[in-house]
Amino acid sequence: MSEDQGERFHQPERDYEVGRGKPPKHSRFKPGQSGNPRGRPKGAVNCETALMNAVNSMVVINEDGRKKRYSKLEVIFMQAANKAAKGDTRAAEMLLRQLQRYEPPTSPTLDQAMDDNAAHGAPEDQAVFDAMINRFKGEG
Repeated sequence: MSEDQGERFHQPERDYEVGRGKPPKHSRFKPGQSGNPRGRPKGAVNCETALMNAVNSMVVINEDGRKKRYSKLEVIFMQAANKAAKGDTRAAEMLLRQLQRYEPPTSPTLDQAMDDNAAHGAPEDQAVFDAMINRFKGEG
């Protein structure tokens, strides 16, 4: 190694310790200086807040000749319920999943209700219930 190279790697003498959590004094934050001065601007929203703002915004819908205000989330569920009533199994499955998610723990689940109804009905009713359950689960 030449003398020139040795000078390039020479560390200046310091009267303070440098190491983990102790950066050199010239690169430390000055008093009153933020660690990220151009960081996230005030009022910026994250994805969850943006989504909640979007689905909670209100829309006006004509219903029976009257204007009614609903949140977009309510409209989504109303449209899904209407599709499910017309036989759309994907919409029905989504609604039933949401209902099970929010139903109180004391009420019977859909499977329990189907079993209770089938126990009091005819055997051919059981076949209909089984076919419906399989269709909603995507097995049929």
